[in-house]
Amino acid sequence: MNNPFVLWLFPPLLLSIYSLWSHGHSKMSWAWCFFVQGIVIAITSLLGFFIAPGWLFAALAWGEIFLFWAYPRVLVSRIDSSITVLNADAAMQAAKQLKWFYWGQPAEFWIDMVKAVGYFIKGDENAGNKILDQWKVIAPNQLREQIEQYRLTGNVILWNWQYIVDQYERQCKSGAKIASGLQISASRAYGELGDIESSAKCLEDSKLEESRSSVRGVALSLMPFFCLSGDRTRVDEIMSLIANGNQSLPDYARQYWMGRCLVASGAKDEARDVFDNALESAKSQATNLSAWQNRINSQLKLIDSSEPTPQRWRLQNERVWRIFQKIEFIQDIIAPNKHSYVVACICITIAFAYLISDWHTYFPSAESERLSLELFQFGVLDPKLVLSGQYWRLLTCLFLHKDLTHCVVNLLGLYWFGRIAQNIFGTPRFLAIYFISGMLSGIAHTLFDPNTLEVGASGAVMGMFGAVAAGIFRMKDYLPERIWRVELYWLAALAIVSVISDQIIPQVAIFAHLGGMVAGLVYGLIVRVPKPAYAVPTAALEGDTAGLQAK
Repeated sequence: MNNPFVLWLFPPLLLSIYSLWSHGHSKMSWAWCFFVQGIVIAITSLLGFFIAPGWLFAALAWGEIFLFWAYPRVLVSRIDSSITVLNADAAMQAAKQLKWFYWGQPAEFWIDMVKAVGYFIKGDENAGNKILDQWKVIAPNQLREQIEQYRLTGNVILWNWQYIVDQYERQCKSGAKIASGLQISASRAYGELGDIESSAKCLEDSKLEESRSSVRGVALSLMPFFCLSGDRTRVDEIMSLIANGNQSLPDYARQYWMGRCLVASGAKDEARDVFDNALESAKSQATNLSAWQNRINSQLKLIDSSEPTPQRWRLQNERVWRIFQKIEFIQDIIAPNKHSYVVACICITIAFAYLISDWHTYFPSAESERLSLELFQFGVLDPKLVLSGQYWRLLTCLFLHKDLTHCVVNLLGLYWFGRIAQNIFGTPRFLAIYFISGMLSGIAHTLFDPNTLEVGASGAVMGMFGAVAAGIFRMKDYLPERIWRVELYWLAALAIVSVISDQIIPQVAIFAHLGGMVAGLVYGLIVRVPKPAYAVPTAALEGDTAGLQAK
């Protein structure tokens, strides 16, 4: 199997198998479209293993993943974002687009969910609940919680705070498992009713850190708490984070919540000005003007009667902020999205070296061929030359690659695992992991496969892979058990796939891969791992602890 694109076919094939397995327990009337999509991706991937050109089938398989799975999730996220700002029209537009990707009942489900929310926004509670009740009968069991979440969303839109609190307390008394969505809605309801302590307790019990939600999504969930408790510093930070996302809050929504924060913190005159600005902004921007006018006007009427006590909730604010810090830390480990200039510089250097070394492939000339030959002659890892004293080759080989696929696969691995390793160990230790693992992988190749030339950053990437696994294991006390176990399981599965693919794909430096992985694993087990910021006690919490001990 001399297909250089075989590496690109493994992920779509494995994902399609997982999709078929995960939908195997659902009703066929609901899941048939997902079965069809999974089978199409699996067949496309399998054909790529045996039929040329491999790049065509790899491109088709990844295109199908984007078409069937990735883009529909973008549309679902767009629906939720639109509902957050009471924009039922935009949510319906996204829901109608879903019918091109989710066929049959799934498409009808999302359209009806948005219709129900539209009724709630218009104040027609009965019509919205009627739609939700119909789907509760026919939808798969795994969607029942989501339907109830939309019912909760409707009660939040309608400001039925006491109803939400009653539902939550009834669930608590029954001893039944309480869904995270109900706890978050109950937190908002308690906050609106002035019970900030119960609001904070609901957020602590919601286990948001286990949800794998994005930092921006969690920020949106926590923003009402900090606004209602008058913590302006945290509100500014959260709004800044939300503004830097792909879908920022509309100006009128941002000013509405800032006004509520100002009221809670005692800045009533400033709050009045902010609410007035929000009202003007809503008139020019809001698609559902009446809903926002009602909200803003109701807050303007309550300003003078409010009793701000922001200092009273200092401890509660600190406790909830730790939830946010923990989720930021977890996201840095399982789904890094922050830019890393160090990782970017290494990636750019590798890409630049590849362009120079492979320039003759795209622009053939005597000069480009000579330059490529000289570069490989100087930098390739030749075990015999290394053993004769040319030790620099252990380093230079990390920046040279055999072909485009080899280079791109390593760049993707470096960009993903490099940022995770940097987040876990810090920049200096990340650099040490990269270069030490890379050079030790070269030494392993030199000792165990002395007759084969070797190039590529694979050994260094495998070193970061091993170090990340070790780092997650060592930080399990700071990660939810569900998170660290899943991460270690999929890393183990990825390692097994890597070992198998090394046996299938020709001309792979197996000992370099294994040497780099072992080096990174050992380094990750012995080097110091910094404690995450949320685990460091603050003055507010230490003061509270001291107070409790004194009692």
